[in-house]
Amino acid sequence: MQRLTLITNVVIFGGVISLYYVSIIEMISVELPVSKTLPLFDLTNLAVKRNHDEFRTIFGSRVIVFIETSGSGRLSSRQMCAVESAAKSNPDAQVVLVVTYPVLVISLENNPALRLVLGFYNNINVVTLNATKVLLSSDFKIVMETKFKHSQHPIIFTSDFLRVWLVLTFGGVYFDLDFVIFKDLTALFEKSFVVHTPSAGRISNCAFGFRREHPFLQEIVTTSARDFDPTVYASGPFAFSNAVSRFFGVSADTAVTLGQMEDVCILNQTQLTPIDYTAFKVFFAEGADVDWIGEGYGVHTWNQLSKNRGDPKLAHNSTALYANLARRFCPTAFGSSDPF
Repeated sequence: MQRLTLITNVVIFGGVISLYYVSIIEMISVELPVSKTLPLFDLTNLAVKRNHDEFRTIFGSRVIVFIETSGSGRLSSRQMCAVESAAKSNPDAQVVLVVTYPVLVISLENNPALRLVLGFYNNINVVTLNATKVLLSSDFKIVMETKFKHSQHPIIFTSDFLRVWLVLTFGGVYFDLDFVIFKDLTALFEKSFVVHTPSAGRISNCAFGFRREHPFLQEIVTTSARDFDPTVYASGPFAFSNAVSRFFGVSADTAVTLGQMEDVCILNQTQLTPIDYTAFKVFFAEGADVDWIGEGYGVHTWNQLSKNRGDPKLAHNSTALYANLARRFCPTAFGSSDPF
C-alpha cells in the first residue's frame, strides 16, 4: 500500500483552517519535491478471491467506502469534500476511495483537491479495481453477461453493483461521493443500517453499512441482480426497497415506521438526508447557516441534480449553504485551486 504525504508538521489551531491558511499551505505543497503521479493499490484480486482477512490486515475493521466509476481519473473538489469530511470526522477509520479501471495511476497535477487532501490525512486510501472482472466473479455474473450489455447508464449501474458487492465481501460503511459527513460514525459501525428518502418513497442506496456477508445485504444483491432493468436509472435504489419486502415480509413504509427490522436499522431522514433531493437548490442559496445540523451524521447534497441543471461553482467567499458546510467540514478540498 503506497501512501502519499505532501505536507508535514502543519499546525491547525482549534481544528479549523481558514481559507487564508489553506491557500498558503497549497502554495507550499506545490513546491515540495513529490511525484506528479499516484500509483494505485489494485484491489481486484482481493475482491475476486473475497479475501476478507487480507483486506482487514491492510485497511482495518472500520472502513468507509466511496466509489468513482467514470474511469476518468479525475476527482472533483466536491467529491474530495465527501472523502475529506469522512476522514476528518473519523480519524480512527480508514477511508477507501475506489476508482475503477482503466485508472491505474492518478495525475496529481490534474487533481489539485485530491493532492492537497492527501497531504493532510493519513487515513485516506485511493485504490483501483477492475469492475468488470470483479462483477463477473460475483452474483452479478449473469446480469453482467446479459441485461447489463444493454444498459443506458453503465457508469451508474456499475457503481450500484459494486457498492453492495464490496460491502457484502468486506463489510463497512458506504457513502455516495456527494455527502458531507459531520461527525464520528462509531455508532454506525456498530450496527447495520440503510437510509430512507421520504419523497422518493423508498429505501435509498446512497448510504448503508453492514458487517460482511450480512444476510439482508445478500438479499439486496440477489434482488439487484434479479430485478435489474437496464432502462431504469433508479434500479439500484428500487432493489433496496424490494429487498425489504422479500426479506422481512413487510413494505418499505412499514419498515421505516418501525425503524428497526431485526438487526437492521432504518435511519430516518434527519440522520443523513435532511435536505430532500426535491429541495437541492437550497445548497446554493446565499446567506445560509449550518446551525440546523443537529444530531445528524451528515447530509446528501445531490450533486448529480445540480450538475445536470448547471448550478454555478461556489467561490471561496460564498455564503451558500454548501460553501459553509465545506468550509467547516472539508476545508482543504474547499480551499484548493480546483473550483468548488
